[in-house]
Amino acid sequence: MKNHNQYVILLGGNLGDVLNTFRLVIKELTQSAHEMPQCSMVYQSESWGFQSPHLFLNQVCILQTWLEPSEMMKYLLDIEKKFGRNRGEQTETYHSRTLDLDILFVNEEIIDKPGLQVPHPRLHQRNFSLVPLFEIMPNFRHPVLNKTIAELYKNSTDKSIITPIG
Repeated sequence: MKNHNQYVILLGGNLGDVLNTFRLVIKELTQSAHEMPQCSMVYQSESWGFQSPHLFLNQVCILQTWLEPSEMMKYLLDIEKKFGRNRGEQTETYHSRTLDLDILFVNEEIIDKPGLQVPHPRLHQRNFSLVPLFEIMPNFRHPVLNKTIAELYKNSTDKSIITPIG
């Protein structure tokens, strides 16, 4: 029997009705999940790595599924496309978007393949990922850095202000 995988997914976006998009994405993710995903609150922050007049919203969800990492990545890219994201159109690294879905962790695995790096290589540098992670899994140990989420957040050099909404 195939074991399920635990995925930690970061939802992000700053264009359109992002809260409604998140609700619909979580509903979609639930269809592939072994059980209802556990999600953080939604947090608001300014853009990171570029200037945008639109604030970003972020949320972290943990879900269990039988999908393998490459299948999950394809599934998430399909969901992004369904909600208006076209990764091929942008030339800049960072830009405004309707939806961004990143795999932060898969179980406690380390994956380094083209198109899929887990743990996400920059999650420890960004408060918009650390704050919701800290909320729902502060004692999870980063498999590469060998520090808990609480330790990573405490030592973060990112000065961004992350505010819970709703």
